[in-house]
Amino acid sequence: MNEELTATLKYLCLKGLLANWDHYIAIAQDGNFSHTRMLQYIVEEEYKIKKENARKYRINRAKIPEQFVIETYPFSNQRKLNKKKILNIYDSFDYITKSQNIIWVGPT
Repeated sequence: MNEELTATLKYLCLKGLLANWDHYIAIAQDGNFSHTRMLQYIVEEEYKIKKENARKYRINRAKIPEQFVIETYPFSNQRKLNKKKILNIYDSFDYITKSQNIIWVGPT
């Protein structure tokens, strides 16, 4: 990759494309993707990277003293809590897109 292309990708904030350039070239050379499919794949990967970076930014900006994530939640301390149901709700995230709330009912 030449310096001009590197500068252009940096300017456009396409850091995922910049970091994975060689990987994408290898995929293209394997011949498994058409040009259209290759571009779609790159755009999807950039989207995932930007979405993850935005999530990290929001968490940092919230200045939460302790990282609360579902992967570290102490389900063993909440024996009556159905871990499988909670993880299913968490994984689907459709309550967020539908602008719905979750109400936890039960003892604290």
